[in-house]
This record gives sequence, C-alpha cells and structure tokens, in this order.
Amino acid sequence: MPMPTYRNLHGTIFFGKEGEFRHVCDEGQMLSLVFDSENGTVHKHGHAERVRAWLDATQAKLRANGDFGELMANNLEIASFPACDATIKVLNELVIDQTPDLPRLLEALAGASAEAPASKVPPRL
Repeated sequence: MPMPTYRNLHGTIFFGKEGEFRHVCDEGQMLSLVFDSENGTVHKHGHAERVRAWLDATQAKLRANGDFGELMANNLEIASFPACDATIKVLNELVIDQTPDLPRLLEALAGASAEAPASKVPPRL
C-alpha cells in the first residue's frame, strides 16, 4: 500500500496518497513538525498554525497530569520551515512512516529551507 506523501501541485501543497489528498498550505507558507526531543518521534506535521495549536493543546493536557506529564510536555519541540520543493522532499524522505534521525532531519530541513526562493518565504516575526 502506498505511503502518504507531500506534493506540490502548481504552488499548492497537499498531503495524502492517490485519490485521498488534502490541502495543507500554499507554497511559501510555513510547515512545522512536532517531535519528541528525547527519542526523535515525530508526532505531528503540517500547516504551521495547526501544528502549533496542536502542540499548545497537547502540552497543556500533559502538564495538567503532574510531574511526568510536565516532563513529557517539555520534551515536545517544534521546527518550522517554508513549504517548498526542497523541504517537501526532506519530509517525504526522512519523516513519513519512520522515526527519523533527528539531527540529520533538522540539518536537512535547514539546508532545504535555504533553497526556498526569497519571494516565497514569509518574513519571520
């Protein structure tokens, strides 16, 4: 069975598999992924605002459950990057259906982000 992947179709970013793609964002908007800094597990990826909302809600739920929940919440980190062909390639190769080598993934995303055309990258606030 084919694995879901990100695709850039004429400047619109989709995620899914044949016949089941859903819109994620437009090229140049930001994508994010949430990962566990302790073990490298990627928990969520997609449109930056939705991923940030998921992280905030998840950390709040974890922290409400005592010291162990606080520890788990503190292990969750977010990385954001522009949606472009280079970052999509990294996501598809190093994230989908696997626990990535986290340092390699973050380094690859940083390099791929540098390849995004300046006109397609929103300014950082």
